[in-house]
Amino acid sequence: MMCLFTKKYRASWYRLLGKSLIAGITVAMFIGLTDFFSELLWSVVPEALHVAHDGYVFILCLIGGIILGFFQRFGAGYPRTMAQLASTPNLEKTYRSDLPRTFIMAFIVLVFGAVSGQKPR
Repeated sequence: MMCLFTKKYRASWYRLLGKSLIAGITVAMFIGLTDFFSELLWSVVPEALHVAHDGYVFILCLIGGIILGFFQRFGAGYPRTMAQLASTPNLEKTYRSDLPRTFIMAFIVLVFGAVSGQKPR
């Protein structure tokens, strides 16, 4: 039986561990920032301003939609539709080059309440 933890595979394991660590730290920072700003926009600000919940939700979702529309219009038409992605010849390279925009768009969507809006507390 071949052992995968021999000297021959040690560099591969270290690369895998390093990439996993970087990915984990990146995801943890993204989730932490998303949670912080979501909590700020949906809990702290309305309490500080003493605003009605229904009106605030409408205005905040409207602002989020405008920001998303702005980024889609002036950010090279991102996010792309499934038809556009299916016609892309080198999809893996496209995903890697679009990673920063993907993070920004996902951050905006999640902070501003995603599809269903923020749940009342």
